[in-house]
Amino acid sequence: MNLIDAAPEKKLKVRNISSESDFKKRLITIGIHKDDFLIKINQSKFGPVLIRNLSSGAAKLALGRGVAVKIIVEYD
Repeated sequence: MNLIDAAPEKKLKVRNISSESDFKKRLITIGIHKDDFLIKINQSKFGPVLIRNLSSGAAKLALGRGVAVKIIVEYD
């Protein structure tokens, strides 16, 4: 499932990033990698998807819905 479809407040593991390599490099730059653990903070039909990366200890990140749909996750 993609990050948009995942339920909020559940621990998620990034399984894949389904996009070209430039996009993957951009996500790595902001601290999102394959096999990272995330928590999706919000569940809304509009606006950005808020996440917290548990693997890097990062603060909250806001991702556009076009970005979030390309991040494939599974429940941990």
